[in-house]
Amino acid sequence: MNEERPREFNKAVILKLMQSFEQKDTEGFLELCADDCALIDPHYPRIPLKGKSAIRQGLEWTFKTLEKPVFDVRRIWIDGDEAVVYVDTRHRLKNGITLNVPQLFRIQWNGQTITLLQSFLPYRPGGLVGLIIRFHSLLWKLLGKGKPTSTP
Repeated sequence: MNEERPREFNKAVILKLMQSFEQKDTEGFLELCADDCALIDPHYPRIPLKGKSAIRQGLEWTFKTLEKPVFDVRRIWIDGDEAVVYVDTRHRLKNGITLNVPQLFRIQWNGQTITLLQSFLPYRPGGLVGLIIRFHSLLWKLLGKGKPTSTP
């Protein structure tokens, strides 16, 4: 996308970020992120994902498991260059299971791009999801994917 990045942090920026995820548009998602952006989410094998390269790796891993990601945005609070977004997450996995989870995201903005996207959940993933995350975390370490270099 060659659109100029928004300079004002507003609801449209947040919705574009969520829509990019729902459309599995990795590059559209990363376009809104600073080069050194941090993604903190316990659903990923490594926390935090720091920099575009690490975030790209995490998104690509996630999108392989999701048939249809859905964020039903319930409320957005914006205060200057920070926001909190309350969503009902309804991601359908490729195996047909739908994950229904209320979720909060804390977002920080530097005037041009997102510098922090942090997820807050009512639980620490356990069960099968937790097992998969722990398995992939170990696999990434064994395969040397634990510390990718950050490149824009």
